[in-house]
Amino acid sequence: MVDFSLKNKYIFGFICVVLIAATLSFYSPLGYFTATPKFWRDEAIPFEIARTFLELGKLDVVVAPNTVDGRPYLTHATGFPLTIPLAGFMGIFGVGVVQARIFMVIWIFATLATLFFVLRDFFGKEAAFWGTLLVSTFGPFYANGRTTTGEIPGLLFLLWGLWFLYRREKYAISGVFFALAAVTKPSVFLLIFPAVAIEFLVSERARELAPRALRFWLGTLPVIFLWIWIILPGPFSPESWRAMIDLYRHPFNEPSLISRFPGLVLELTSHTTVLYVAALFIFLILAFRIGAFGGKSSRWALFLFLYSLMSIIYFLRSPGWLRYLLISEILILSSLYPALLHFVKKASWAPPIIIILLSVLHLSNFFLFSDIQSGTGSIDTAEFINNEFLDPNPNATIGVIHMPTVAPLLPPDRKYQIATIGGREVYGKNPLFLELEKLPTYIIGFEDEGREVLEKFYKPYTKAPNGYIIYKKQ
Repeated sequence: MVDFSLKNKYIFGFICVVLIAATLSFYSPLGYFTATPKFWRDEAIPFEIARTFLELGKLDVVVAPNTVDGRPYLTHATGFPLTIPLAGFMGIFGVGVVQARIFMVIWIFATLATLFFVLRDFFGKEAAFWGTLLVSTFGPFYANGRTTTGEIPGLLFLLWGLWFLYRREKYAISGVFFALAAVTKPSVFLLIFPAVAIEFLVSERARELAPRALRFWLGTLPVIFLWIWIILPGPFSPESWRAMIDLYRHPFNEPSLISRFPGLVLELTSHTTVLYVAALFIFLILAFRIGAFGGKSSRWALFLFLYSLMSIIYFLRSPGWLRYLLISEILILSSLYPALLHFVKKASWAPPIIIILLSVLHLSNFFLFSDIQSGTGSIDTAEFINNEFLDPNPNATIGVIHMPTVAPLLPPDRKYQIATIGGREVYGKNPLFLELEKLPTYIIGFEDEGREVLEKFYKPYTKAPNGYIIYKKQ
């Protein structure tokens, strides 16, 4: 006879969450683990930084054989808390996209475990289970989490930061975790600092505000100083600071906050996931106003609201990248159960049913309507170049033009590359403009620049799997 005790119920639930997370972490409609999501620019650059650190000892991108760009701040959209452990993982298990994706699946499971633990301490075991289940079925959690882009590791650090801040009142330790989140993905998590500052002003008693805030900010300093030391080639050089600040002030090459209005607002309000989470966000605000979040959980909720509003503003400045809303979406989903329970106190069966229905909706969307891009073109192209050109000829080199998803998968001692960041900043040099004796054996990615050199010294040789022609020096 089956014992449907509370303990068995949670064991069954734990198994369900693990199975769901494992399925969504490895599933691909193309049948290849590394195909979904496809290996893309924002993942490829941290991958290359990790590989360069492993093979050359430098947290930077390679622009010429065994030569780095020298301006790490350009390419550190994902920071050292991810890239250094990834380098260590690849040092043990080998360099490749498979290894990087498995590394990120470990982060996914660690984040789900952390989420359950933190939610349990804020809202109780039942709310923690249902919140974790709902997040574990949310497709964007895996679309970002499976790639080395930093959002999910940053979320893990943020969750621990919130726990130490509001549940344990360990302000310095909390500051360390907030800083780790911020430097792991600055574009997403730097906003947690103004959010927590406003929350402090609203929630802390005046007499305790200054010493607690001081301990918090002192906790952030070691991580922030280390980050600055890594990304600035000359931390005492005013020019380095000016270049970095200008990049962070204008990350999208947009003149102002309103430069993308009204088109981006229309896009925001026509995206089904955004509308869905926005409705839940409004519901949480209503629940907050009638007392659904009491005690220290009210501070969690207030931080969630402040950070979400700031994320929306930052999203409106961006080219429409929904990943800037991902962390807010996950926090909203994880906080839904206690709000539902407050509205239907006399029907305690209703919130679990609602969470289950929403989870089914998430899974249906993931398998039937997901727009996560899949493909192996860059991986296949790099493998083709390595197998056909570089491995058989130890003296051969290749110039990669604006293909940041191919270059990281090539040996650092055999490649030249040029690419752009944010549409403005360029790292590397067009290999067609090198001195004659340095011209690489092969060229891939040619579009228009350097046509005279290409026609004089190169001939079309073959077509790569991604459709580009590979040229060989004559």
